[in-house]
Amino acid sequence: MKFEFYTIGGNTYLEAFFEESDTIEGKRLEGPGTRIINRNPLVFFDQDYSGLHPDIVGLACLAIFYPFIGKNVTFPKPVSKRLSDSINREIFAKNKKLNIRNIDTCIAKYSGNGKAVLAYGGGVDSSAVRAVFRMSMLFMRHL
Repeated sequence: MKFEFYTIGGNTYLEAFFEESDTIEGKRLEGPGTRIINRNPLVFFDQDYSGLHPDIVGLACLAIFYPFIGKNVTFPKPVSKRLSDSINREIFAKNKKLNIRNIDTCIAKYSGNGKAVLAYGGGVDSSAVRAVFRMSMLFMRHL
């Protein structure tokens, strides 16, 4: 799967481009592995996030599209070896090992800024975080 991440008019978009090993049908990793279908490869954020660290963008790509990714991933910008190593830890690799095509060993470690949160589940927990921290939240809306 290849990704693009761009900002237009103060809004940010994350777009997935499916490749041969990718699938529009996957299983949730939580619970009993409920079957899910990706109906739209474009995700909309109602804020300008153009300055995010490449590892955070990569993490957002994985958080949203992981069940649909086959073998290969090309993030919008190269990511750190740290992110690559984290993704291929045993907890993730037991389901699939991802070949990350664009790793840059010179990327500075992300240290955080405490201004944004990524809630991606859509369940009770992430919905509560969104309700409480609306002004500081990276909120996803499918178009």
